[in-house]
Amino acid sequence: MELFANETDMPDIYNNWEDSFGDTKEEIAAFFTALKEEVQVCVVRKEGVVAAQLCLLPINVGGKEAMYLYAVATNKAYRKKGLCTLLLKKVTLWLESQNKCGILVPADISLQAFYHKRGFRHCFKEQRVLIQGKPADTLRIETCTVSRYIMLRKQAFFGKNCVEVSDRMLRYALEGYLQSGYQLGTCLWQEREFGVLYRETDKLFIQEITVFDEEEAKEATEVFVAGRGKREAWLQRSYPTMATGLPEEICKNGYFNLVLD
Repeated sequence: MELFANETDMPDIYNNWEDSFGDTKEEIAAFFTALKEEVQVCVVRKEGVVAAQLCLLPINVGGKEAMYLYAVATNKAYRKKGLCTLLLKKVTLWLESQNKCGILVPADISLQAFYHKRGFRHCFKEQRVLIQGKPADTLRIETCTVSRYIMLRKQAFFGKNCVEVSDRMLRYALEGYLQSGYQLGTCLWQEREFGVLYRETDKLFIQEITVFDEEEAKEATEVFVAGRGKREAWLQRSYPTMATGLPEEICKNGYFNLVLD
């Protein structure tokens, strides 16, 4: 099956990505440089050019090997011609042949119906919760390095129904968040340490806290919010995710947070 890109496709891939998402070629190059040993680009060619494309990144979900579908893009000259549908069909067939499932986070809610018609089903419901601050005497908040956060994240999510990504992917995602104004901290409370990825302007937005259990995550977030001197904050627990080939028992209570921005 002619599915994967080669070096001669890369200029087209860069152009399609830039046109579709607005990233600069330098930003696109940084993605491929950071993840070159892991990323595979799938393409559909038309009239000698890459007409549709997507990236595959290796992940693990509840102990099952999977691929994260990322940066799905179509050349603007070939849109509305069914080529993205063709590409998704080819990728789905390849995933089945490899006994792997595919997972993606639609960039926009309007795209959910598009992917649903092409065999992707909802999983890992979105959990975006407004948290009220709750002071705690034993709380200590410190800054956190990327390496430390990766370790805390593994301790919290490894072996559960979570989308687990490689250290390389985690580092790339975290550094992207930090460049866009987020901060990393640790919350030391009740003899436990939680990593927190958050953004603080006039309001506090918590992208992730390294706790899998939903109620425990809310409780830990409450004391972190108060520790930052805020009355309330938003906690993004998980994103609305879609999958193909994912076992039903994993779909119900899974977790996927750190999308690659």
